[in-house]
Amino acid sequence: ERGRGVGGADEDDFVLCPKAFVRAQLAAGPAADAVDALFVRAAPGAVDAAVDEVSDALRRLRGVDDLHGALSVASLRGLMSASLQAADLLTMMMGGMAAVAVLVGGVGILNVMLASVADRRLEIGVKLAVGAPPATIALEFLAVAALLAAGGAAIGLGAAQLLAALARLTGTLSVSITGAAAALSAGLALGVGVAAGAWPACRAARLQPREILRDA
Repeated sequence: ERGRGVGGADEDDFVLCPKAFVRAQLAAGPAADAVDALFVRAAPGAVDAAVDEVSDALRRLRGVDDLHGALSVASLRGLMSASLQAADLLTMMMGGMAAVAVLVGGVGILNVMLASVADRRLEIGVKLAVGAPPATIALEFLAVAALLAAGGAAIGLGAAQLLAALARLTGTLSVSITGAAAALSAGLALGVGVAAGAWPACRAARLQPREILRDA
């Protein structure tokens, strides 16, 4: 088993045979003398020069000035560069999707905390009236926001581990979640949760107990 090569072809489906055997047993008619690809080995640091030399030789051999449309010359360096660019683009897309997901989660926590402040308005007024410091009220709501974020991070990591295990069992992908990635995602979730709960916490701490109790 070799997996996919640089060009994306599955090398597990390749069969290497002697040229004489292929011409005698497998090919027929004009295909017996057909050549689909030539592989050239170049010295380190001379890949570009080798590509130009091969291109010139093919132009002379075919009697054409432009190889486009008839022949193509490519190096593993170019194929690897294209693969790396595709991987970088995919990484950027996945990062954008993750950023959107984090933003949506932060907005959700913000809405939940604002609703909690509104629902517990009377409770907050009573606590402030009996002498609870505003900082204590703010820390209480920040702790709730942190617990919501931690719960979401735990559920997300559990789902990621489950999907990774399913991918390994089915043989689709070889995926593993490292401890550093798990710690980074959990820290990011907690940071977003605390940041989203900061405004509702400050809003709850600034409430006036006289106005709350009068409205009650």
